[in-house]
Amino acid sequence: MGYRPNDAYYKEFTTANPTTQAAADADSLPVATGNHNGLDDIAFVLTVIKLDTGRYKITGTIPSGYVGGDTINVSVAATCGRGTG
Repeated sequence: MGYRPNDAYYKEFTTANPTTQAAADADSLPVATGNHNGLDDIAFVLTVIKLDTGRYKITGTIPSGYVGGDTINVSVAATCGRGTG
């Protein structure tokens, strides 16, 4: 299923301890970036919320200027275990 303008967007993702691979919270709240047809798009506003240990949800709304067939990607930046050297 493709997204259309003004559709709600949501996805879940997990983070883990880099040493043990066990579920672990990111060192700070991860940041999600929307990408529209190959370019980062600040108009595609995304929010990340923590659901449980090492489990997060991304939510947002597909901007009204998008059209059917556009390519939409979301990347997440998260760091886990920075202090576990």
